Amino acid sequence: MFEGLLKMMRFGFVQRTIIGEKPPYEVAYRLTPFVRRFTAILDEACRLQDAVDRGAGLEASHAERATPRTVRQKPPTHLVSAHGAWRRR
Repeated sequence: MFEGLLKMMRFGFVQRTIIGEKPPYEVAYRLTPFVRRFTAILDEACRLQDAVDRGAGLEASHAERATPRTVRQKPPTHLVSAHGAWRRR
């Protein structure tokens, strides 16, 4: 567990605060402001997953699948592909 906390501190995810002047020290860990910014994004991702699990998000994805997609035409036979760019043979 401590190794995980050390990694999170090294990456700047968690702040460690030592409370007290003589042993036994009390140690408090908290998320940094950097990480707290992402909690709203993570909360929204969880809400979206819950909606998909309930089937609420399926209508939008079904509607997207129902829209016609652009069909990519084959290039003329006298052209060949070189790393995604078409050139003459």
